[in-house]
Amino acid sequence: MRKTYAPNAIVIGFLVGLLVAVKVNVILGILAGLGVSVLGWVLISSLERAADHAGDAIDDAIRKKINERKDKK
Repeated sequence: MRKTYAPNAIVIGFLVGLLVAVKVNVILGILAGLGVSVLGWVLISSLERAADHAGDAIDDAIRKKINERKDKK
């Protein structure tokens, strides 16, 4: 299982929600915290998947180039 940083979005969402709750309203703080947590989780997960996909594509390209050079010799 690979390491993911998506749970950090929950901490950020909690802190944003706490800040909004203190400055504006408790209900808005809860909504802001949940919104930031969910959107952050989705964003971080999608970026991690994209980076993983790009890494696999690069790995395939390197292996292909190595095999081409071996066949040349």
